[in-house]
Amino acid sequence: MKKIVTKDIAERMKRLVAEFNRIADSNDSDKTRLGDIDRELHRIKDEYDLSDIMFEEEGKMGLKNVIGTILVPAIYKNFPERYPFKTGYTLRPVPACNFDEKYALVERNGKGTPLCSFEYDLLELMDESLDFYVCGKGDDEKMLYGILDDKGNSVVPCEMDGIDLMEEKCIILYRNERSGFLTFSGKYIEPQFDEVEITYPCI
Repeated sequence: MKKIVTKDIAERMKRLVAEFNRIADSNDSDKTRLGDIDRELHRIKDEYDLSDIMFEEEGKMGLKNVIGTILVPAIYKNFPERYPFKTGYTLRPVPACNFDEKYALVERNGKGTPLCSFEYDLLELMDESLDFYVCGKGDDEKMLYGILDDKGNSVVPCEMDGIDLMEEKCIILYRNERSGFLTFSGKYIEPQFDEVEITYPCI
């Protein structure tokens, strides 16, 4: 089990992130320092629980990281998932639910900017290693699925009966008893095959 972040660790992370951003945004020639900071932040990430923290203000929910930075202001009803803290340069978007019970992908940029419209009944990260999100429209009786990228763009229309992740290979898509796939690089082949057998890595 990972350790809980202490005040000292949080302050150290603040200093490291500030230094990383300063060097990255300047003409500082000491770029090797970036690698040192990145390794130290990853060491802390491996040792401590750096999950984002949900907070409430006036009945609305927001997200902040463990060092207190507001990632999404308290403007939404809820968040279906929490994501690990990133070091300020790889902030992954997060699904958010509005007060109409619809989901959209929003940026963790301090403003919670929506990247797509609030039109989904389901939205969740497909896998920690992929920048794809499963979206769904419908209810418990009948849900149709699609896939968004991390910019909120639809890469698979929300028309699939089912989606399977083939680890280290492809994403298999099912519609009307036909199969198709999405490669990890984002190439979409619509369902048109009676059967799909993956025997090699897809890129």
